[in-house]
Amino acid sequence: MQHSVFNRADTANDNVGEPFDAQERQVLWLADSDPASSVPSVRAPLGRLRSFLRGPEPTYTLANPRLETLRQSAIILRTGRSLTGEELDAFDAAGFSREQLDLLRVLYMTGDARRAVVRAA
Repeated sequence: MQHSVFNRADTANDNVGEPFDAQERQVLWLADSDPASSVPSVRAPLGRLRSFLRGPEPTYTLANPRLETLRQSAIILRTGRSLTGEELDAFDAAGFSREQLDLLRVLYMTGDARRAVVRAA
């Protein structure tokens, strides 16, 4: 988990120049513990069957559409899947930059992929 990157104490400081503001960092921190099934495009067929048999799962949607886009993007990347073109468009439309997307990609890379990026830098 990346809890050390988005430490709760950091959310109290809204530092200028940070890639994500305090509220966005808190959303990312929360997204680390949200189940992958909370993102409709990530739900596996077995998850849909499980929902059919057990009933609907709890709703994990944020009221703010911009922050919900960030939450879903973080969960998708955390599961090891790349964002689709539609998901990238939603990320851009929500006002996030490519630099922020690149940071999320690095944060949610597997250990091997992250080491390769660090060695190349």
